[in-house]
Amino acid sequence: MNYDELKAALSQLPTDKDAPNRVPQPLSFHLSQQKRVARARLNLPWIEYRLLAGLALSGWSLRYGLIQAEAAMQGHHPRNGTFIRAGAHLEKAGLWQAMTVRLNASVSLVQLTPLGRQLLTEIGVTPVRSEWEELQQRHRGGQGQRHHNAAICIFAYHARLRGYEVTLCPYADGQAEPDVQLERDGEFLYVEVQGRGGEIWQRAEKWWNAYRLQGEAVICTVTPVQSIHYAEEAQRAGVPRGRVTNLETLYLDAPASLWTHEWKGRSHTLQRIVSNERVRGFGQDTFSDPVYAA
Repeated sequence: MNYDELKAALSQLPTDKDAPNRVPQPLSFHLSQQKRVARARLNLPWIEYRLLAGLALSGWSLRYGLIQAEAAMQGHHPRNGTFIRAGAHLEKAGLWQAMTVRLNASVSLVQLTPLGRQLLTEIGVTPVRSEWEELQQRHRGGQGQRHHNAAICIFAYHARLRGYEVTLCPYADGQAEPDVQLERDGEFLYVEVQGRGGEIWQRAEKWWNAYRLQGEAVICTVTPVQSIHYAEEAQRAGVPRGRVTNLETLYLDAPASLWTHEWKGRSHTLQRIVSNERVRGFGQDTFSDPVYAA
């Protein structure tokens, strides 16, 4: 689901016109109790409802991605304290579960709790499975898999900001097992999100499987150093074409392009993809400072 689809879905949420905050019962009993809403202030329980429903409808697990999208829809900055309080209350009330993972910065992923799922279903909102749940099912394991899953969710967020439709854990022909499928303007790309783990020969096999699948290896790492290292590693393995990016650059520099470097041909040097424009945030140009963590 992209931003526009989420906006349209949230505009159709069930409401209770007789309730002070329009939130249907029984969900309203679990949200913040705010009897009156000052003209200049946001309706806190309504924002909580929309954030919870946004997670249920989209499956997006990066908490800040949900907050930024909702802030754009409300015409406010995502650092507005109302959105922070809303996210904190949803966790305290047991409606969504949060997990904080430390990469180069701390990031929070969320998924519905059984209570949150039950209450939304009762009022007529049918939840989809979240990205966190999808990745947990595929990537069982310890702390390393938590980091990998978090990196995938962050990359999905940055790809959506740049207009891509995102699918996690897609089916692919051959032996490739990509982490993410991107689609934009009829072009499909399969991306490997790579951390520090694995042996050189395992990564070389992964880069070659990606090349056989789509004619290039497309790699996302956490840091710029990693992206250059793996691009050069793939070139040494003989992979003739590829693109790389990294989460740190996407966060700090916010380039309009999702990719930072590319190579074409076995002997071709790695070329930087120059982008003088900065990415625009969800929905409104004023939110052009996408962050890495929240």
